Amino acid sequence: MFHLVAVNATRIATFQLQSELQPSNFMTQDVVDATCQCLLAQADEAERFRYSEDEAERLIIEEFGKCLVQIIECASNN
Repeated sequence: MFHLVAVNATRIATFQLQSELQPSNFMTQDVVDATCQCLLAQADEAERFRYSEDEAERLIIEEFGKCLVQIIECASNN
């Protein structure tokens, strides 16, 4: 429990903003599950089309990057 004594409004606003930006506020189980589903779909595609291991790895990492960009965009829009 925090005891805030004689704190100005700017400091409180900064604390509130930092609290809102915590990863736990936007990295929900649904987001993790959706990300995993996207990565598994890429792995399935790579297997189905018999891509090399290097190509499959590249596709999966690229998909993970796309997921991270979407997560960051959603977090910054809130």
